[in-house]
Amino acid sequence: MAQQQAYNVFSMPVATQLSAKKKKFLGKKGGQFLILKDFKKDDYLSKNIGMENEDDEAYNEWFQTNHKYGYNYNSYNLLESLRYAGIFESLLLNAYFQPAAYCSGEPAFYPSAADFPLIDKIGKEDMPEITVFGKKYIRSMEDKDMGVWVGASAKVDGQEGPTELLGFARSYAKQLDGWKSSWAQGAAVYAPTLVVRTYNAGTTIGQIPDSIKNAMTGFGVGWTEDTKFRFQPATLFGMLSYIAEKYTVEE
Repeated sequence: MAQQQAYNVFSMPVATQLSAKKKKFLGKKGGQFLILKDFKKDDYLSKNIGMENEDDEAYNEWFQTNHKYGYNYNSYNLLESLRYAGIFESLLLNAYFQPAAYCSGEPAFYPSAADFPLIDKIGKEDMPEITVFGKKYIRSMEDKDMGVWVGASAKVDGQEGPTELLGFARSYAKQLDGWKSSWAQGAAVYAPTLVVRTYNAGTTIGQIPDSIKNAMTGFGVGWTEDTKFRFQPATLFGMLSYIAEKYTVEE
């Protein structure tokens, strides 16, 4: 099968499917980001984080079929939607640990060759810290059984900058042995993985690197350099746990 190109959602315009109510909310009080409870109340956003829709059986069926083996090139709307939460750096890795979609400005948000084995330890080994993307992150919360890990960037002497939050959400971890012996025909397969990076609550858009700052202030939803990020480790962990669960489609 010809290799498709993973889609970068970084510069996509605001989705036309996003409700007028949510668009208005994003621009209130000098600009606001959404969190999990806000996603659940919007038809478009709730679908993209895996929430079943009582009024759209066709979509529910498509979602189940499309994600039977994890993320793929049709999963990019998940990353598109996470932008409204202030996540402009994200990546989906499929069951072969290949990029299926990403959201990245410059420098590129992409693991080095040495990062992949470390990412694959999430959910398998105790990971009090992880050094990936050229930085060290200290664990804030982890659920090994779910394969969800959230950490905060370690402070480095002499370096100023906002605290980053890095998160991993892995799906299908318990089905890998079955996959290897069936459709993968013995090939190496991995738990499909969502990787996200954002900034700790209280950080303003004006404090973050220019590439992401310019994308956010130019997004057209009313965000300014004074708009504050909302995620704390616990709330980001809750969001990623929800996604990991919903994107593990039951047979």
